Amino acid sequence: MKLENVIIKRFRSIEDAELADCGEFNVLIGKNNSGKSSALSAINAFFKCINNGEVLTLNPNVGKEIDFFNKQAQLPIEINIIFSLALAERDVLIRDIVAEAPQMKNAVDGINPSLYLSAVRSLIFEGKRN
Repeated sequence: MKLENVIIKRFRSIEDAELADCGEFNVLIGKNNSGKSSALSAINAFFKCINNGEVLTLNPNVGKEIDFFNKQAQLPIEINIIFSLALAERDVLIRDIVAEAPQMKNAVDGINPSLYLSAVRSLIFEGKRN
């Protein structure tokens, strides 16, 4: 599995950005306060949220008001990571989906045969709870 693209929306100083055509080695270059650290933090947050294999995380490591672009907490943060897969990796993924959720057998038969996997992490602000 190889990281191909990263799309970040409404995270810290990033309103909407895409890191396209990621390679084996990537360098982010830019002026101070241009969003380099925010981009890396978004990627890190994505992987930390799915680290335990959970689809839903009630206590993500990001999602505080300060993490939202211009503190606009009413709009969700979106981090979309796109991976390319080898054919064998794709087949294992489909087999795992069917093993975990047999009711998905017919649905996976209709999956686009492309070798890309897109995973989106959407975070909302819950605010203070009473």
